[in-house]
Amino acid sequence: MTAPNAFLTIQSGVWRNGDFQEEMQTTLKAWFAMQDGPRFVLRYPEPAESGLNQAETSIRIRGGLAVMERGGRASCRFLFAAGRRETVCYQLPEGELFFYLLTERMAYRLDRSGGQAEITYRLGQDEQLSDSDRRRLLLTIHVPEDSFS
Repeated sequence: MTAPNAFLTIQSGVWRNGDFQEEMQTTLKAWFAMQDGPRFVLRYPEPAESGLNQAETSIRIRGGLAVMERGGRASCRFLFAAGRRETVCYQLPEGELFFYLLTERMAYRLDRSGGQAEITYRLGQDEQLSDSDRRRLLLTIHVPEDSFS
């Protein structure tokens, strides 16, 4: 991974019976850049809490689209765009595992110093995604003025 230049706080969770329940919150070092377009790129090692140790995740955001790619033992590629529905494949050592993905909301406020990106989506194995499949990912990025040593 490129040397980290930012702090990333990841918050994720699910809705149960209409209430949001956080499943994970962690802060780690990441690499973040604003490129032409504007386009934003974020790369980070998966936190231990995710159970995907030794994997690297990258997220590219441009306009109303976010592409998340993960390597390692559960590699996958997600395309998030509000209203978009697709099939996602996890590549596991045991074989492929397919899920249905529906992005409900994808919003961000980012600039060179960081900001936030929020994705609300449904992910499940049944094509008729239910309320119990509803999830949220909130990424908060802070690029300090002084670099990491």
